[in-house]
Parts: sequence; structure tokens; C-alpha cells
Amino acid sequence: MTAGQPIPAPETGPVAQAIPVRHVLTGGCLDVWNVRRDAGALIGIWECATGAGDGQRFTLPAAGTTGPIVVWGRLCLQDRAGTGAVGGQLIQAMCNGSAAQRWTY
Repeated sequence: MTAGQPIPAPETGPVAQAIPVRHVLTGGCLDVWNVRRDAGALIGIWECATGAGDGQRFTLPAAGTTGPIVVWGRLCLQDRAGTGAVGGQLIQAMCNGSAAQRWTY
């Protein structure tokens, strides 16, 4: 791999399956605004689509591990500033393996 090339989104467990992620309080789903597929698109909470629309399907790291949350099979969830600061806006970005793109649950 040469410098400047994005790191491919890794497999996140034995069975990497894209699923909707629901908010416990509202029942809303993580959602890529306007179903955009470009890096930098905002991630918000929206009503869950019937059958979970493409912009609401995320691949999570295996339970109890740390790793990326992947959307579209190639973009990773991170905060806009890339610092992990509380209150940051979430976006989808090219997967780069940084700590800003690592999540656990």
C-alpha cells in the first residue's frame, strides 16, 4: 500500500453483517443524511426506514472488541474533528485505521 491511499474497511468479525443501529431512547436509527455515499457526509438519527434503508446499515465490530463502524462497506464512522471529543458531529470518512474511527460496545 502506498502513502495517501485509504485503508480498506476491515472485516469486523466472523460474520460481518450490515445492520440498523437503533437509539435506545428514541428508537431512531443512525442514518447517513440524504443517503450520501461520499466522505464527509453527516450521520444523524432519523426514523428507521422499513427494511432498514442503505443509509441506515452499519457493520459493527464484534461485541466486546474495538474497531471501526463501517457504512457502505468502505467508509468509517468518526467525529468531524477526528479527535473523539464529546459533542462532536459524526461523519462518514475514508477508513484510515486511526483511533478516531475505533468504537466499542
